Amino acid sequence: MELAKLVWIRCAGNVEHAMRSADLVIHAGGFGVVAIDLAEASDAGLRRIPATTWFRWRRAVESTPTVLMVVARAPVAKSCSALIVEMRRRREVFSENLLRSAEFEIARRKPFGREGGALRCAAV
Repeated sequence: MELAKLVWIRCAGNVEHAMRSADLVIHAGGFGVVAIDLAEASDAGLRRIPATTWFRWRRAVESTPTVLMVVARAPVAKSCSALIVEMRRRREVFSENLLRSAEFEIARRKPFGREGGALRCAAV
């Protein structure tokens, strides 16, 4: 991935600002990856996102090489998602208050509850 083509939009809790920013970037085009970080957003803020937004964004990127990635605690785009990836922390190792390694379980999930295979991943 070329980092020059990566746009990471963090909402810092303000879902409306993140969605407006993402909308501008997605419709401007020319990016390899557009990542929207909604992990810190409130559940109430996430529920206010209209489903039409996800459908509109999917149409905007589906015929382009752009990857639209949404990071959240739970699936927010639901049926508009081409793929849902769930990641759970399995184990971490600390030494002198520093994270030395971590092990994750990553599972591919398709929309509508269809499940894919699980992977185990370790980061050192």
